[in-house]
Amino acid sequence: MSPFLEALTSIARPANASSNVLAEGNARVIVSLRGPAIPSGVRTPLTVIAVLVVALLALSFLTEGDGGEPAAQPAAAPLREIARRVETLRDLRFESMPRPVAVTSAEARREGLEQLDSQYPPERLRADETVYKLLGLIDEDSDLRELSGSLFGEGVAGYYDPEDGRLRVVEGAGTGNRVLEEMVLAHELTHALEDQVFGLETSPATDDRALARAALHEGTASALMYAYVEERFTTEETLGGLLGSAFQDTGDLPPFLQAQVLFPYVGGERFVSDLLRRAGGRWELVD
Repeated sequence: MSPFLEALTSIARPANASSNVLAEGNARVIVSLRGPAIPSGVRTPLTVIAVLVVALLALSFLTEGDGGEPAAQPAAAPLREIARRVETLRDLRFESMPRPVAVTSAEARREGLEQLDSQYPPERLRADETVYKLLGLIDEDSDLRELSGSLFGEGVAGYYDPEDGRLRVVEGAGTGNRVLEEMVLAHELTHALEDQVFGLETSPATDDRALARAALHEGTASALMYAYVEERFTTEETLGGLLGSAFQDTGDLPPFLQAQVLFPYVGGERFVSDLLRRAGGRWELVD
């Protein structure tokens, strides 16, 4: 394993990843709470970017040649070039090239809430909200749907919609530099590629099965995104591109709900990386 991925894994992995454990601020959840409170869809939360930045900061203390000023950032690669790199890393081929659509945070929030409303029955939402309040996981005056809206708007950099096959890049979400722009596109292009080849199963369920499915989808896209960054950029370039975006508003989610949102990305990436290791770097076990 490269120093980059070692640093990333050590930062992202919980120290004691046992099940049925509640821990604020990391990726552990109580599985008995009937799955995720917020269907995360196929989005790239800015909190995932922040995890990567922390790993890179750790890496800067482990590698030689760091400490210099980040180089000036050239323009991002064209979409087709990014897509070809994704194809090579994923060992799959696009049937047709998706086109990204720029949306505002308000549009992203509206589309996210529409998806939430279609997948999360109101009675289930109210019941889960009551349980979370009784357990002290969210404030008494919190509205779970409104908390979700903060994630879908301010807290996401991009997303892919399997229903229409289109990529969305959220304007003003820190995607104004080439590193973050290429990272987000590589992540979402992975979803688009796998949807074209395998079909991304969508379901209104919010149970453990749906969470496991989301972890496979997001874990694959996250593993490929990290590989893309490692292959495409130096540590200095990545830090220079991401530091300005890592501290942007990621929404108003309490630590518990943020951990649930992060789990498919962090836990899923661990799972996918283990499958890749077992297969000697090949994707056959993931496929």
